[in-house]
Amino acid sequence: MTIGPIAWVLVSRRKQDASVQEERERHAELSRKYTNLLEEVTTRELPSGPSRT
Repeated sequence: MTIGPIAWVLVSRRKQDASVQEERERHAELSRKYTNLLEEVTTRELPSGPSRT
């Protein structure tokens, strides 16, 4: 009976493919958030305060 092990391999591969896709989506989401925060921080003006020269 080779049907059982073959089916198990196919199902486990599909689960792995799904988890890899979820990881890629999560990475893309975090990358977008990081890029947005970085742009926000770099576009802010420096606070005015006593100069250290």
